[in-house]
Amino acid sequence: HEQTRRAYYLSAEYLTGRMVYNDLYALGLLDEVTRLLKLRGVDIAVMEEIEDCGLGNGGLGRLAACFLDSAATHDLPLDGYGLRYKFGLFKQDFRDGFQMELADNWQRQGDPWSRRRDDKSVIVEFEGGRVMAVPYDMPILGYGTDNIGTLRLWQSEPIEELNFAAFNAQDYAAAVREKNQVEDITRVLYPNDSTEAGKKLRLKQQYFLSSASMQDIVRRYKRVRGGDMAGFAAHAAIQLNDTHPTISIPELIRILMDEGMDFEAAFDAARQTFNYTNHTLMSEALEKWSCGLIRAVVPKIYGIIERIDAHLRSRCCVVGSNHTESGSGQHQVESSHFFQESHDTGQLLHQWPQYFAHGALAALYCSNTRFAQYMTAYHLHLVHDGILHHVEDFSFWLTGCRYGPLKVSLCYFQLHCRLSLCQTPCSYPV
Repeated sequence: HEQTRRAYYLSAEYLTGRMVYNDLYALGLLDEVTRLLKLRGVDIAVMEEIEDCGLGNGGLGRLAACFLDSAATHDLPLDGYGLRYKFGLFKQDFRDGFQMELADNWQRQGDPWSRRRDDKSVIVEFEGGRVMAVPYDMPILGYGTDNIGTLRLWQSEPIEELNFAAFNAQDYAAAVREKNQVEDITRVLYPNDSTEAGKKLRLKQQYFLSSASMQDIVRRYKRVRGGDMAGFAAHAAIQLNDTHPTISIPELIRILMDEGMDFEAAFDAARQTFNYTNHTLMSEALEKWSCGLIRAVVPKIYGIIERIDAHLRSRCCVVGSNHTESGSGQHQVESSHFFQESHDTGQLLHQWPQYFAHGALAALYCSNTRFAQYMTAYHLHLVHDGILHHVEDFSFWLTGCRYGPLKVSLCYFQLHCRLSLCQTPCSYPV
């Protein structure tokens, strides 16, 4: 795997479920452990009381977890990157007939599934501050194989734990203010962004994931192939799971430029490296960020985005010049603009994946944009003829029925279609 093209999966969520079931099954020990526990009067279902990792809350995280399972099972060189949230989405409780949302501290009894890797820590820079990104590696066991993938989860930590001068001055709140602000980045999955402070924290969270992961991917490339970055795109493929990690694109361009590439070369390398999974057609689900907010949080990235925008608009002008008589050329140029004016404040749109990355679900969505009434039938066709047709070990599903919420690798079909990520360089037109 070290000498092949490696794939990396970035997602804000991973709904892994209870790892104990999946790992026992992957190792071929589930039946034996069940039998031994039964001899001692213990039902294996007691493991349902074990806290599962609070790293996701729905289909987005389930897809990501299944994707990693499938890659490990089929011996593909793919690793995942995410965030190690201290608290999950929320713990549900009911009081006086009403639902209450409480903090879900899934780590309160420890975390036996991951290993802290201080030697792989990186620094993420924001305007006015630097944050330590400490990785925790979770093994992803392949079923019926010796292959093991890795889910690397980043935890935000301060470079200095305590402002000792402030503490000695008896300003105790100030002594730990920076520590608390830094740890807030990975404290909660999807912090409320209804206020400016919430939007800033959400943007910091996404950039923290993206920057730490891009730095780590570049480090891994250089460890194997040295400092010549010209071959980066031929040896790395990055899959972005929805809009949350898309700021990775300008961040990778920034890093490649710091490594000595000019903008054009870094742009082309990023275009050949990234792939993108879109999950919705709804415009309200596509994130928009205030230009002022991005300039305040990550000004270097804002500058890169401006250069990307200018570069793509110049290319669109060349293409659009062939359609000037109908006026379609000017429309194409304007629709490709990353920036949209909203009153007197520019809004930055998360549109760059469509220019950089092949959309993994593009065929499904594009084919049904005009004929939405056929979506259900088409989807069932894909599931039956695409996914179920390619699943090689149906007994895994049956085992899940016997033992509870086992993770079922439904993503083999999608992964089967993306095998080229790990074998040959991808090149998609802008």
